Amino acid sequence: MNKRIKEIDINAFRAYKDMQKFDFIHNSTGKVADLVTIYAPNGYGKTSFFDAVEWAVTDKIGRLGSGSVIKEELSEEKNYVLKNRDSNADYGSVKIIDEDDNVIHVNTKKKTGRMKGDYKAGEIERISPELQRIWGEKETFCTTNLLAHDKITTFLQSYTAEGKTSELRVMWDEDNYSEILDVIVTLYGELDKKRKQLTSDIKKEEKELRKYEYENDQVQRINKLISNYADIYGIETVLNDAELLSQVDNVLKEFYKLHEQTQREKEKMEGEKRANELLMQGYSLFIDSRNTVQLKNEQKEKAEKAIVIWEKIEKDIQKEKK
Repeated sequence: MNKRIKEIDINAFRAYKDMQKFDFIHNSTGKVADLVTIYAPNGYGKTSFFDAVEWAVTDKIGRLGSGSVIKEELSEEKNYVLKNRDSNADYGSVKIIDEDDNVIHVNTKKKTGRMKGDYKAGEIERISPELQRIWGEKETFCTTNLLAHDKITTFLQSYTAEGKTSELRVMWDEDNYSEILDVIVTLYGELDKKRKQLTSDIKKEEKELRKYEYENDQVQRINKLISNYADIYGIETVLNDAELLSQVDNVLKEFYKLHEQTQREKEKMEGEKRANELLMQGYSLFIDSRNTVQLKNEQKEKAEKAIVIWEKIEKDIQKEKK
């Protein structure tokens, strides 16, 4: 129903014993309201108001859908579900008037004979030709025109603005602006996703740049160390290739290789040095030992000559004795 409702009259229906007129004309502008909100304490007829509008258009009251609920209502209301039981009227009535003064006027069934209750489709008192097509909206009327208890609960439980907008859009979005909003939200989501991806890519690139800056600093530092190393030890370095210098890992490998070679040469030289030091320390002992050996040899030769002479003398003595 794309027409605004100007007035609703309810008489002897549910909680309304007497005629109640509800007009939805703005006091200041005199225009019919686009959206009507009903607020009142408990027990003031809000539920009956929604029941009246829903029943007048759809012949039913959604919240009384199950059989057990109807039986309970019939028991409490003395077989009257729709008509106010305290009213002297024979039936209840609901009249809906739109902004062009077209009318839907429906009465409840009179309870007669063996009727167990009046919860039935109403009798049409009057309906303007311009509103005849409303019967084709019976299944969707409450969804697109009324925001009753269950829908209010769903609305209040929607914690985000998007959720509340989704619940309300069927009430006001005749021009399908919600579809445009959905497209915008989708595009925004894609753009936001792309933004996050680009932000992530930029951070990665910045990290890589910082890595290259660090590597460049390391290359310069290593070159300086190698240069100082070469100056100290007099070793000609082979790290002059520009491509090699651009790769820190290769530079480090070459540096470690050169360092290991130098360490080996150093250890070899230190070994030879220690050997020479030991030789120098034992040289004087060697000279003394050599002189002692020479003296002993001379003494040995003299002793051997003396022995020879002594043996000859002994032979001569033995000979003289014989």
